[in-house]
Amino acid sequence: MCSQVNITELVKSLPDNTGIEASVLGDTVRLLANLYWIKEDGESSVSTLAGDVIEALKTSVDTRGKLSDLEFDSLKKRLTLLLSIDGCLAVTAKAGYIASRGERAFSSSRIFTDARPIYSSEPGKSPDAFVITHMLQINVAEEGKDKPWFAILDSDDLCALNAQLIEPLKRNRAYERRWSKRTYPY
Repeated sequence: MCSQVNITELVKSLPDNTGIEASVLGDTVRLLANLYWIKEDGESSVSTLAGDVIEALKTSVDTRGKLSDLEFDSLKKRLTLLLSIDGCLAVTAKAGYIASRGERAFSSSRIFTDARPIYSSEPGKSPDAFVITHMLQINVAEEGKDKPWFAILDSDDLCALNAQLIEPLKRNRAYERRWSKRTYPY
């Protein structure tokens, strides 16, 4: 039974004794997970998807002339086999696929802090005060592209946002504790 439904956590849980460099293993698992996503999203068979990947590799500048047709055929068979396995990676990839379905998926965020001077009506004087503002930038993936969204926040807004973020994290930990005793992954 697969205990991870998050690709990053799955990669971390892989044994160290595979003989494969950790970064290469992680990249390979992420690549396979992305191919599982394509499989979930599309209507094509595993064999067709594997064939499409191999055809793309054949025309790639990085692999052109470096692999024989026999090696490409072997790679296609291995990829077809890997994409046919309905084990932990398939479950994890499907969970990620389902969790990310929506009009807009969170991509990244950033907060810029700024101190803005406040002047009295007399020009040329030093600022009388400063107001501290925070610009929240949230990037969402929409129609295959990252699109930014901005909001100006003050310290009260930051406290309210922090409280809003803490609650779902608490619920997530509670679910994990409750469900870790069961045989299905969370």
